[in-house]
Amino acid sequence: MVFLFMSRLCAIWIFFSLMSFTATAQYYLQLKKRNKVIHTYSAGDRIRFKLEGDNFYTNQMITGVTDSTIKFHLLDVAIRDIKVVKLLKRDSYGLDLVSRMAVTAGVFFLAIDQVNQLFVQDEGLGPSSETLIISGSLVSGGLLIWLLKKKRFRLKAGKYRLSTTDFYIQKR
Repeated sequence: MVFLFMSRLCAIWIFFSLMSFTATAQYYLQLKKRNKVIHTYSAGDRIRFKLEGDNFYTNQMITGVTDSTIKFHLLDVAIRDIKVVKLLKRDSYGLDLVSRMAVTAGVFFLAIDQVNQLFVQDEGLGPSSETLIISGSLVSGGLLIWLLKKKRFRLKAGKYRLSTTDFYIQKR
């Protein structure tokens, strides 16, 4: 019984010892502004880009990334040929939250004022000018913030660049 336990323990130890010497590498595609990473792409992510000389955007799923090319299902694109990257969804949680809260607060402010005038003050429906100014500015400010988020990045201007980074993860 003890011999069987020790042989299993020895086999498990040998298995994990051999697995600790393996290392994996994976390339990631990073959209950077100067040296700050704005967005990271890996295999399986969708990217929307415009090539040098094209007038339309291409929307593809990345199947692989090497040091100088992006591999798609039937297409390999050199990173230096990409002119514009357009994010499908911007990773700016703070701006999304502020814009949604402003629009929601404007609508609720108008609704609460109408309920107050109808049931509490018995004046009937019809918003006051102060209510329209406050709720309208909240809604328009929220929509303006939502529209002005930058989703399109021109790579050839020098401010933004697309680069690859390889990560070697050693498993122990």
